[in-house]
Amino acid sequence: MNGKLLIVDDHKQVLKALIQLLEPEFESIAGISNPNQIISYMNKD
Repeated sequence: MNGKLLIVDDHKQVLKALIQLLEPEFESIAGISNPNQIISYMNKD
């Protein structure tokens, strides 16, 4: 599948597991653990 995915979860193990699970399905996956960083991450591109 094409596309980018941003996963936000404050549990680092859950975040890591989701990234590993979904990696084959997306062109790019990013994970952050602090929801306060969402806007700055989205403005980064």
